[in-house]
Amino acid sequence: MPVSQAVHKAMAKGSPHRYRSAREFGATLQKALHNEPIEFFNPAVYAPAAARRRAYEKGDYDYAGEIVGELESEGHLDGK
Repeated sequence: MPVSQAVHKAMAKGSPHRYRSAREFGATLQKALHNEPIEFFNPAVYAPAAARRRAYEKGDYDYAGEIVGELESEGHLDGK
């Protein structure tokens, strides 16, 4: 599964979602092949964004705003 995730990230439509370099892609593939943890595939990293999106889609803007505030306070988002 990690190799599949690495390849999917490399093929992402939006450039912000792809690797910044071939070196980064290669390093990620090496980690995947050796079953080493890959930070940006860690569910704890992207779970807040997924929860915010679900809350926003359901119209729960207060909850979505709380999650964004938490991410900003943890340094994951630029507050601008």
